Amino acid sequence: MTEVRYEPGSFRLRIRGHAGAGARGADIVCAGVSALGFALAEAAEKRGGTVRRDAGAALIEARLFPENAAEESACRAVLDTVAGGLRRIAGAWPEYVKFEEDDSVQERRNLL
Repeated sequence: MTEVRYEPGSFRLRIRGHAGAGARGADIVCAGVSALGFALAEAAEKRGGTVRRDAGAALIEARLFPENAAEESACRAVLDTVAGGLRRIAGAWPEYVKFEEDDSVQERRNLL
């Protein structure tokens, strides 16, 4: 199973695990998740974020560090778009992809 954790308040998104929806190299669920993960890594690297990859653990984790309001808006758009695609894949194939969103950092910011 692929597990996705999106932390919008921390500008972080993690994708871990193989979907297991088909044979290796022919798993369309894993292919869709991987494509979004590669796009996320590319965007994070171009925006000065951090990317952690571990092929053995089937892991891609990205964190962005916006420095101003304009960058925050752009980073949020990238993350929300990738997370939205992953959320839809999880909705279509819940037996292969689990999507979790944690807004606790944003919720704490709103309380301040």
